[in-house]
Amino acid sequence: MKFTVGLKIFITIIATIILVFLVVFVNKKYLSETDGIIYINIVDEEINLDKTDEVSFSKGEKLVDILKRNYVIDIKDGFLYQIDEIKSYDISNKFIQIWLNDKLANKGIEQLAFKNKDKITFKLAKVGDY
Repeated sequence: MKFTVGLKIFITIIATIILVFLVVFVNKKYLSETDGIIYINIVDEEINLDKTDEVSFSKGEKLVDILKRNYVIDIKDGFLYQIDEIKSYDISNKFIQIWLNDKLANKGIEQLAFKNKDKITFKLAKVGDY
């Protein structure tokens, strides 16, 4: 079966359109799965730790779920005892503060609301020093 030049061009154009459609569709699906990013900052001045990570999230996702997916955390009774390198199991002496956009948060990781490009800081603090 011989193909004419016109038919070859037509098939090439159709194949290109299908390929472009598939690439756009796959990228759109991927982009819709991540609705934004937040910056997670972990600070412990005693060990000179100050690291910031860019973490993606999906609409409706809670901070506690994002932390479980990206960090080693320990939570008991809604209280955060560990996030990666910083730990505080003696809360009468030290605890992990939560800051949202450089302001002390008034909610914990299970209730804290955030939006795209927010900065959430977890800082080990001594009781009475805040």
